[in-house]
Amino acid sequence: ILKKLLADGAETPLSKACQISIDAATLSHCVMSYLRAYLSSTLSHFKCNDAIDNHLPDCLTTSRKELLDVSNHAQDMVFEILALKVDDLLGSLVFINWEPQAFPNMAHEQIDEVIDYLRATFMWLTHLPLSAREAAHFTCCSKVTSGIIDYLESPRVSRLNILSIVALDFDVKRLQSFADSCGIKQLRQCFTELSELVKALLHPDLVSFGDNSHIRKSLFPQVDPGRLARIIEKVRLILLIYKY
Repeated sequence: ILKKLLADGAETPLSKACQISIDAATLSHCVMSYLRAYLSSTLSHFKCNDAIDNHLPDCLTTSRKELLDVSNHAQDMVFEILALKVDDLLGSLVFINWEPQAFPNMAHEQIDEVIDYLRATFMWLTHLPLSAREAAHFTCCSKVTSGIIDYLESPRVSRLNILSIVALDFDVKRLQSFADSCGIKQLRQCFTELSELVKALLHPDLVSFGDNSHIRKSLFPQVDPGRLARIIEKVRLILLIYKY
């Protein structure tokens, strides 16, 4: 099973990794129930009681552990595949106009594409253990948040205007709505840092509280001040004009 899992390397399909994880976990359960009973009966028939008492338990325990290791390895591969795909989808942020001239009224289509992928992909995880499904949800949503913030902070975005920040607010609400629809408790908290960052950038008193760490922490506790400052630098003049 492990050879089958590793056969495609980085090109392993998500469906394959999920199926192998499920199959290995199922087989591990069978080892300690059906296979144990079958082997015990067979060995007893051939008068191999010594093997039943001294060798069979260790053999079954080892087999079960190896199958669980394969299942866990496949789950880790699921997370890696999802992370790489999210990174790939967030690459489309380069096509967003960060200095729009029209007032936005919806989320960017690039964000909708990410959500559509996650919604379809999470269906493949239905039969994984609940803990693995929840971990995959949190991993992907957290990666979306960090990916967007990293992109805004990067040299690839040289300027922002107030309208692009308003558009980001639509993006955040769209992502939070998606998180709520997944049925995973507290999943929307993955987008809290991005939400607070956008709210800080849109705050009418941004210029005045920017240097007041007490007020900033009370209003936006999850916003990294260094990141906020670097992004403000890209919109500073426009925000000043907007304020007055």
